Amino acid sequence: MLRLALPIALLGLSACVTEIYVEEPIDPDPVETQPIVIERQPAEVTSDPRYLEFQGALAQLQQAYADRDIQEMRRVLSIHRGKPNPEWAQRSFDRFESLIPAVLLELQFENSGQVLMQTEMPIAGAETDFLIVVPQVPSSNLVLPKGLDHCRFSVEASVTDISAFGERSTQRTSAVVGVPEDTPISSEGLELPFRLAAIPGAAAKREITLSVELLPGDARSGDSFVPLRRTKLAADQFTAWPDGTEAIRKAPKKHFDVFLRRRQKSTARTVYVAAHFLEGQEKKEAVDEMLRLLRIMSLDDADFLRFTTATLEVLTGAGLPLNDRDAWLNWGDRNR
Repeated sequence: MLRLALPIALLGLSACVTEIYVEEPIDPDPVETQPIVIERQPAEVTSDPRYLEFQGALAQLQQAYADRDIQEMRRVLSIHRGKPNPEWAQRSFDRFESLIPAVLLELQFENSGQVLMQTEMPIAGAETDFLIVVPQVPSSNLVLPKGLDHCRFSVEASVTDISAFGERSTQRTSAVVGVPEDTPISSEGLELPFRLAAIPGAAAKREITLSVELLPGDARSGDSFVPLRRTKLAADQFTAWPDGTEAIRKAPKKHFDVFLRRRQKSTARTVYVAAHFLEGQEKKEAVDEMLRLLRIMSLDDADFLRFTTATLEVLTGAGLPLNDRDAWLNWGDRNR
């Protein structure tokens, strides 16, 4: 596996990895690359008795290419391979033949890459390092060219901050990264590091969703290029926690009880975070305690209502509205 440090000239910076900032998304070229393989023919060609036969075969190939149906492409091509085809038809057959390695690469890439977080316990608000893993394509003759002019990947990031009161705010961004050096995809996969820049915030929990796609472009095959179409490579979701969460994770019951007894807004985040790490009997006892507090709370305390029900949602996954006290109490009565 070849690990390549990506230049980030696209964002006007200079470092060894691509940095993604949460700001206005970079809009990658939305135009899908489609090869022009069926030529318009002059009248003397269209009068050929076999013209409709060849046009039918080329239409089948065009549809099979659109469907990424390698078997159908090979089947149609095998019928006409080695025969005295007209020059105009043979040019199109040769073009479709050259597309097969590109389709194989697209199929091999599809949903088979990985996005890996490089930090075991990432801190919400701090920069976070990730790794895109692009799979090897055995026996491929294609080379992924360096730079952004040919082979490009888009990285789309969605960052959702969740407060202890159930409030959610989401920011999105995207970046386009290229291959730093010519890479024969048959011999090696790629590992492309990138960094999600620090995003300030006081979230109790941060959810990071990343999606990576191969963008329309091309790969080199010998002395020529073949088109590559948009292909989803990988997607995954990660969680980042506030600084100090490691201590809470090791003793969640202790932190849950101590901070809950204080009943202060400033301690809500610690209780909410601790709720994610409770298990078994400790989780059951925490549910009972939160339901008890919900019964005796002041009906005018909207913040405490949202905090209590948001924490109950973490503990139970019941999917009830966060500000519906009666719905949660009814749920508690039914599940005793």
